[in-house]
Amino acid sequence: MGYNIQTQPKEKREAPVTYNTALAIARIWVKKVKSNKHEAQRRIAAHLWNLGKDGKLSQEDAQPLFSKKSTPVKYRKAIDAYLKESVLSPTKW
Repeated sequence: MGYNIQTQPKEKREAPVTYNTALAIARIWVKKVKSNKHEAQRRIAAHLWNLGKDGKLSQEDAQPLFSKKSTPVKYRKAIDAYLKESVLSPTKW
């Protein structure tokens, strides 16, 4: 039996995703990355955390992402777009 977000108060479920939650998801997703895993992990975590700060990713929204074995295409594209804007090299998925 895993963690069930539904047992938490509504305020906690609707709170923005924390950096630690974003980092935990990134650790799962980075296992399939072919290049620098540490760099990719930090980029994924930063992107997810920024989504949380912008109000686009809550703790409840983040919960299903733990079951994904690799980074969904939606997030890959967003991370790559961010990297192009910031003049950093794209991650090799």
